[in-house]
Amino acid sequence: MSKPNQIKSFMAVLRANKPLKLLLIAIGLAILAAFLAVKYLQLREAALKEAYQQSGERMVSVVVAKGNLQRGTVLSKANLAVRKIPSIYVHQQVVPPSKFQVVKGRRLLEPLSQGRALLWSHVTGDQRRDFSDVLESGRRAVTIPVDQLSSVSGMVEPGNRVDLHITLPAKLVGGGDGDVVFPLLQNVEVLATGRRLEPKVQATMAVSYRNQGRSYNTLTVNLSAKETSLLFAANTAGRLSASLRNRTDSSFVFTSIRPAEILSFAQGINQEAKARAQSKVKVVRDKDGNILGKVVDGKVVNEKGEVIGKVNSDGTVVSNTGEIIGTAAEEPVITEQIVRDKDGNVIGKVVNGQVINEKGEVVGKVNKDGSVVGNDGKSLGSVSEQIVSNVDVVRDKDGNVVGRVVNGQVVNAKGDVIGKVNADGSVVGNDGKSLGTVSNESVTAELANQLETSTTPSSATGGIAPTWLVDYLVGGNSKDGVAVVTKVPIK
Repeated sequence: MSKPNQIKSFMAVLRANKPLKLLLIAIGLAILAAFLAVKYLQLREAALKEAYQQSGERMVSVVVAKGNLQRGTVLSKANLAVRKIPSIYVHQQVVPPSKFQVVKGRRLLEPLSQGRALLWSHVTGDQRRDFSDVLESGRRAVTIPVDQLSSVSGMVEPGNRVDLHITLPAKLVGGGDGDVVFPLLQNVEVLATGRRLEPKVQATMAVSYRNQGRSYNTLTVNLSAKETSLLFAANTAGRLSASLRNRTDSSFVFTSIRPAEILSFAQGINQEAKARAQSKVKVVRDKDGNILGKVVDGKVVNEKGEVIGKVNSDGTVVSNTGEIIGTAAEEPVITEQIVRDKDGNVIGKVVNGQVINEKGEVVGKVNKDGSVVGNDGKSLGSVSEQIVSNVDVVRDKDGNVVGRVVNGQVVNAKGDVIGKVNADGSVVGNDGKSLGTVSNESVTAELANQLETSTTPSSATGGIAPTWLVDYLVGGNSKDGVAVVTKVPIK
């Protein structure tokens, strides 16, 4: 059969078979819909690609440096230019050409290399005409001869903070012989060393105060009018010295020292240093950071007083069977005395000679011989020490450390109970007045030194009773030409 006849025959069948006709129409429409959907997605993809490329390649005009500009350069048309850069590289703080008049005449706070875009952070604010514009209203700039500040040795930089001390004859401040030294002004800002200012401050000036090199013979400090009068009077009456402090240290200490007090003051400093040293212990932790014990004479001792391992010469910490169990590192710690029964269960903590359980109840006491008995007179167990990584600290309204919380009791640095924590979380002293608030803090060397001066149990109370050994050297006392040093206990 010829092709024309085949087509005629097929069409005749379609006309006679209506369901087949509808099926073929549906298939045709489905193919057309699929084709149009694919075509739409292709066109949409192309449009998105084009839009993305155009946004990335869009050029934006910005202000740039014509050449390498130094800090303090006055900005003008002579040293700035307009350039176009792709929008994707434009910094959000860039200075547009439309804002040129705003920055014109101002100075650079930092060097700007050729072709680099000018940012608002590169430009000074209102122009300072001279040094007096640096000072806020009510403040004074005072210059002190640096040859009197022997303790600084030329290492002060503009922007640092110093403490100023005064040395006066003792007869001027209460009587006595010799001189007395005390802090005069603390946490004082240094504005300049010689004629050298802090670089970014100098960049804001219309005049240059910079001198060559780093040598200087004066310090200029930032004071109030009242502090200025005090400094002038002190400089006339006595000898000034300065000590440099960390820029983040805002603490204030006011202590005077007379010649007769030098020895006792030095002994006190020695005691504080030993307390800081004693507050650090070589702690052994496992791989998860849990405390396993502490190192005593090269051996690892747990909180029960049992030897569970040792520290090898290479620093590794191994168990009694030779397995590596953790690492040892010196850490500031606080230790607490706890009472365990014969099975090793914790019964309570020792506070001022008494055993206090978790509910804050007194369940026993520690006798002078170290034995632990309950309220019924029967043995409770034995005392051991555990290391505390975090501690509940009680601070007063000014942030000073009052003590720490041990099973609901507030204990001071001497181990005395000075208050308690109520059920509602309030902290009251033995007189019922508020002591402050409780905060859980990590143990630092400073905190450990404030909370505990010693972990030596008192034989009378089972609490804390610091004992120090001070080296005492007597002039003229020697043996075979070698000075004899005597250890003197101080309680």
